[in-house]
Amino acid sequence: MHHPRLKITRSLCLFLVAGLLSFILSGILSGNTYAQTPISKETANAYYNNCMLTPDKRMSKDTHMMLCSCTSVKMMETMTIEDIQVMAQQSQAGRDMLNKMLLNVYAPCMNFPVQDLVELECLQDKKIDMAGVKMDRSALCHCVAKKTGTWFSSTGTALMAKVIAKNRNITDPIGPVMDSPDFRRESYDNLISCLEEKS
Repeated sequence: MHHPRLKITRSLCLFLVAGLLSFILSGILSGNTYAQTPISKETANAYYNNCMLTPDKRMSKDTHMMLCSCTSVKMMETMTIEDIQVMAQQSQAGRDMLNKMLLNVYAPCMNFPVQDLVELECLQDKKIDMAGVKMDRSALCHCVAKKTGTWFSSTGTALMAKVIAKNRNITDPIGPVMDSPDFRRESYDNLISCLEEKS
């Protein structure tokens, strides 16, 4: 059986980045009010509320909520107001800070949308139909997605770092990560594992 080609579209990555940048440009972080200070819980909560206003149809409401919650916490833990102000600049420094945000804020939280997208891709994969799998498709795909999401939570940042290291100006690091040999191998292994568990 060939491994299902599990992809994530560029628009998800851009959706995530745009959410934070629109928050910056909205003026919540502008001016000197928070200058030279870490990101406060109040600011992180404001980001969370803004994030929740921009749902993505490819994610369930629960997944979107977990993503917004996780990224708001990671933003507070790993970034400063100065970092975010630099990231809004149209310069290489801004691009480098964007890469830092992708690695430190979004990558550790991507297991949530990854799980939804893997499950959807599995449900639509005709190769599984051709393989003559008799077991319940929803249960199988949920199993594969859950295992892959758990694995990604511990390895996703390292995989994304490899992609960014090859191209520091890449616009879609998530797509190449999920299309990488490591990700494809793991998702295939999870498919086999779930088939064995459910048989």
